[in-house]
Amino acid sequence: MLAGKIITLNGKYIDIPIAKDFSQEIQLKQVISTVKPPLGWIFSNNVSVSQWYGITAFQKPHAGIDFSVAKKEVLAPDNSTVVSKGYHQPTKCFGGGHYIGIKHDTGTYSFYFHLEKTPSMAVGTRIRRGEVIAKSGNSGVYNCQSLAHHLHFEIRSTQLPKDHMNPVPFIDVDWSQIPTAKSAQYPGRLTGQNPH
Repeated sequence: MLAGKIITLNGKYIDIPIAKDFSQEIQLKQVISTVKPPLGWIFSNNVSVSQWYGITAFQKPHAGIDFSVAKKEVLAPDNSTVVSKGYHQPTKCFGGGHYIGIKHDTGTYSFYFHLEKTPSMAVGTRIRRGEVIAKSGNSGVYNCQSLAHHLHFEIRSTQLPKDHMNPVPFIDVDWSQIPTAKSAQYPGRLTGQNPH
């Protein structure tokens, strides 16, 4: 059933009604499939994912999507304003490292962790869609261990970490072209809200 699903349309949240029968559910899915996601892709080309959003084999829940990239430029998915940046490490053995948070003109927020360095742009800076905002890095720490090069990407309804949402419906990219990295070697990477 589609009850309770929420998507964005032109920067507004809309509730998807409850389907009363199978044929109505198919019609609702067709409507949803025609809605263009509001945010652009955050890289210049397709890259692989090492951990999806949601309840995964590694985290419960994983608050974003981890992209398997090293020192790769990250692009703003929409016209936005920088709302937060710095170095996130609340304890000695845990932290997201260098990060930036931006508020999109559509009202949602996106956060980028484990960056190579804290971006130089000031809080309040306006950013254009497609503009380079950071470079992925290896600054995150978990259980006192480096997390290796990757980008942790979150979509939130507010700036608060608890308000994370699955990024997949918000990003205008063909997710069938975004593979799960080394999934044969690490089948747990296919867990979570994998769109495939």
